[in-house]
Amino acid sequence: MRRHSFCRITLIFFFLIHNLLFSNNELNQQNWYLRKATLYKAQGNFEKALFCCKKILELNSRNWVACLIAGYASYKMGKYQDAVNFYKEGLKINEQSENLWFGIGVLLDHLCLFEDALRCYKRALSFRQDYTPALWNTMLLLKKNDKPQEALYFCKKALQLDPENEGIKNALGYIYLTLGQVEKGWLGWSYERKDFKGGLDNPQLISIDDIDGKTILIPDCWGLGDRIQFIKFAKFIQDNGGKVLVHLPKRLVPIFSRCKYVDQIITDLPKSTDYDFYINLWELPILFDVSMDDVPQENPYFQADPRLVYAWGETLRVDKHFKIGICWSGSGLGNKRDIPLKMFCPLSNIPGVSLYSLQKVRDCDQLKNINFNVHDFGDELDEQNGAFSDTAAIMKHLDLVITVDTSVAHLAGALGVPVWVMLPFDPDWRWFTDRSDSPWYPTMKLFRARRPHEWDDVMKEVAKELKGLVK
Repeated sequence: MRRHSFCRITLIFFFLIHNLLFSNNELNQQNWYLRKATLYKAQGNFEKALFCCKKILELNSRNWVACLIAGYASYKMGKYQDAVNFYKEGLKINEQSENLWFGIGVLLDHLCLFEDALRCYKRALSFRQDYTPALWNTMLLLKKNDKPQEALYFCKKALQLDPENEGIKNALGYIYLTLGQVEKGWLGWSYERKDFKGGLDNPQLISIDDIDGKTILIPDCWGLGDRIQFIKFAKFIQDNGGKVLVHLPKRLVPIFSRCKYVDQIITDLPKSTDYDFYINLWELPILFDVSMDDVPQENPYFQADPRLVYAWGETLRVDKHFKIGICWSGSGLGNKRDIPLKMFCPLSNIPGVSLYSLQKVRDCDQLKNINFNVHDFGDELDEQNGAFSDTAAIMKHLDLVITVDTSVAHLAGALGVPVWVMLPFDPDWRWFTDRSDSPWYPTMKLFRARRPHEWDDVMKEVAKELKGLVK
């Protein structure tokens, strides 16, 4: 009897040791695969990361961390349904994981399922209120869906958690600007701008008291549309007794030489003897503490070359129709602001209307694939006389410019030419919210898309208003 009892005890002890050793070995394998999966994920090797996660789940189907990494890896590999499945399996195991809710939110955001994504981000925040990535993405999603006031709340909360984060400061400034609270917005928005210091020996202008009798350099920066818009703040330098010196590439000299707020232009890197202080273009409204009531309203503040105005007049005066210059695509702005040229067809069908292309080289091939008439000035436009010089002269003979949000809109506005701008859903901050006019340009009218990637309603509104105008 004792012998049998001893054997049973020995057998039980053997099985306990065996199970313990086997469990430890299995746990070691999981940990090893998890470390490898984490490493592969960090390296961007998502295929191997997914392989390791699947090995973990074969050993332990309730490892929610493996589901999290597998979901992320699948998402980055474009396997969206697999990603959803992994995230959902992880949530069955750990329903309170802010990381899993955030991960599925990112996926839904990418798939443009904005309302579902927003719910997931907010669910993540319900488990961890200081989860900065979810705060950041919630803010971006709300801003992208034209809800800047709601976005402001989450941005402020993110900044409380990370007060030195320049990206969050920039986002906060952007939202304030979108809401028209420019005094709060200028400084925060400027954080993403690169301070131009290369080769500049003289100090930066930081006080209005230093302007009188001095030459103030504005270094080369930004795109053409931004330059046209913000150069109007150089008026305050002139008003305070300063001389405005602008550094520009040669191609922009002809058009900017006819700006009333520019006293002198240089194309080479400035010498210390050329100027007394420098200030970046985007810092002008900060220095002068500009409110919306302070934006200079003198218009036009750019002029077209009279010689070119006369020459293009000879070409265009034969057309007795209502002449409209159109631009359907920006330069490097992304698809959000672009409109297919074929959508301008309803405008061409209005009796007494002639359409003229002001489109630059990008997307001009669309002219070959339309069944209505748009006059094309060709690739030589603006080539010999400087960037936008011919375009500016042509605009002076047009009855109207209709364009997407690009430099053509800014140039028409600065020339005092009537211009209608078609804005995407979630437009750039400078067009603010809900208004149909622009404080930057008195001759500008804004038409806004009410849904993402939807232009039909915008074009119908433009066509309706144009019919009344032509009559």
